Amino acid sequence: MTTWAGIDVAKEIHWLCATDSGGRVLISRAVRNVQAEIDALSAELRALPQPVTIGLDVDGSVATSLQAVLPADGLALAHVPGLAVNRAAHGYVGGKRKSDPGDARVIADLVRTREGLRPIRPDDDATASLRLLVSRRRDLVQDQNRRFSRLRQLLSQAHLVLEAALDVTCKGPLAYRFKGKQKLLALGVYPTASLARARQARDEAKRLLAEGLDPAAERKRAARVEADAPTFRAIADEYLAKLKREARAEATVAKTE
Repeated sequence: MTTWAGIDVAKEIHWLCATDSGGRVLISRAVRNVQAEIDALSAELRALPQPVTIGLDVDGSVATSLQAVLPADGLALAHVPGLAVNRAAHGYVGGKRKSDPGDARVIADLVRTREGLRPIRPDDDATASLRLLVSRRRDLVQDQNRRFSRLRQLLSQAHLVLEAALDVTCKGPLAYRFKGKQKLLALGVYPTASLARARQARDEAKRLLAEGLDPAAERKRAARVEADAPTFRAIADEYLAKLKREARAEATVAKTE
């Protein structure tokens, strides 16, 4: 025999529904999202007819503990997309009314009857580290957005013109049009480039545009001129080589060096 189970994943309390190969419900109960109860759930599932395949409607996030414990105990996991669960639920009696036990039963039936579901496997070290970094970056972006909102609010309270005049979210390159084409010009990377320096670069770009020049092209031209300009060291080395070619006295060359 084979056991098919579905878990309606939630932040605090999951709901488990386990069925046999014929769809008869073996277990239907709540499981708190804490280590002790997840360990007890794993032991309960391992006592059922093997193999056991468990469907989860969430991959990662609040299902992290389930995904860490259950595969380690030899239980197979599969991802059942939430959209598929919602659509399938309409075919059940009372399926239009959202309920955790009902959703868990739908997930268990989908795992039992549907092929091609994506298996959920434990992350390797690199993937786990990447997930952690992405999660951390998401938190930082959310914190930054909250600061922007607070700053806009403070500017509006100080004076209505300030909020309209200052773009507190502007942290990217300068966008401009030249000869009908949209272009971008980097003003520097904070904190390497200060705000004052970025403003100077912006004002210089606007001046060039007013004169009919492309700021990006002018920056590249200036960089080429600077790269091609001989340095004092290069000139000195060339002069010393010239002296040696002309077989000047070693004392003269040493004095020059």
